[in-house]
Amino acid sequence: MQKNQNAFANIYEVILLTDLEKQHIDNHKQFGLKSKSSCSHAIFSLKQSIAKSIWEKKLLYVAAIDASKAFDKVNRNYLWQKLIIKKVGSHTISALKYYYDCSMMIVRKDNEYSTPFKTTVGVKQGGVISPKFFSIYIEDLITGIEKFEHGVKFGSAKVDIVAYADGILLLSQTRAGLRDQLSFVTD
Repeated sequence: MQKNQNAFANIYEVILLTDLEKQHIDNHKQFGLKSKSSCSHAIFSLKQSIAKSIWEKKLLYVAAIDASKAFDKVNRNYLWQKLIIKKVGSHTISALKYYYDCSMMIVRKDNEYSTPFKTTVGVKQGGVISPKFFSIYIEDLITGIEKFEHGVKFGSAKVDIVAYADGILLLSQTRAGLRDQLSFVTD
């Protein structure tokens, strides 16, 4: 029965994800977890930033952040509020909230299963919609980094953060700039 429940949950999440993607467009600096974007695009942005820094005879400071553990720590109430602020339809938010409120978790260790329990934080590991949730969840981080004057400038465009799924690169041509970005991320 568990496999059938997972199949139904995946189908339901695909339906909700399709609806959510119609209503919300990710930040252009989030390269992963969306259509018409790939790891190659993120790598291209990084390579171009390196090449431009070399051409300008400037240093480039890069910090890599692994946010993979953050999926377990997503504050769902904050996520629902972000969806409201982004004007996602109330029917979609209600369906997502209800889905998570009714979901139960089971932990397997050494072929033994725990009793089902509810969780109030995090998004489902391996869930179809979880990457989209995480992308929405970190948008404030991306827009916050964009407010700094750090990064590599290409005309009016600037590469200061490259996000791919749960991997994040911060870029600055000064050590102090990277320090500012890291302070923002950790606050």
